[in-house]
Amino acid sequence: MPVNPLDWTFHYAASFLAALVATLLLTRLFRDHVAARVGLLDDSESAREREWPVAKVGGIAMCAAISVVAVAATYLSPLPLLNPEETRSLVPVLFGALAMCAVGLWDDVRDLSPGRKLAFQALVAVAVWYAGARFGSFRLPAVGVVELSGFASLVFTVLWFLAITNAFNLVDGADGVAGGAALTATLAMFVVALVLGQPM
Repeated sequence: MPVNPLDWTFHYAASFLAALVATLLLTRLFRDHVAARVGLLDDSESAREREWPVAKVGGIAMCAAISVVAVAATYLSPLPLLNPEETRSLVPVLFGALAMCAVGLWDDVRDLSPGRKLAFQALVAVAVWYAGARFGSFRLPAVGVVELSGFASLVFTVLWFLAITNAFNLVDGADGVAGGAALTATLAMFVVALVLGQPM
């Protein structure tokens, strides 16, 4: 049964607001009550120049809040019944995101070497590809749809995961930069999904 994404305006708006509020609450909770207890305060020279301690838990709060809201919003709507295959495809993506977040947390606590962190990120990406969330094809202007072989699909998927994850790591040098970039990217994908008629 075809679904018009524009029919889900309230559902999308409620999901966004729930994720926003949950992120704000969890960020404050983690910053004020969790970071110092578990040793996740930034002790770099730039952080020490601040008037207040900088907690390295913003990403954890965002990941936790958005994951819970995403699962709840999906299964509190009729979308799983209308799009069972697409709903199943969200599972490896969500677990991949949580696993990437876990690697980031581990890096914050243990200060992993770049090579080791990249290796763990690549393992997560391979697992997500194996679970079925992967690049299978893409469209090029004047060429059309290019179908990827299994190996090429694996390479593209792993490179995409590594590029996106570490691009956000690199821009996370000031308050709000990574979060703002994530919001902008997500908004762009949301508009594309509406245009393509893909509500999930």
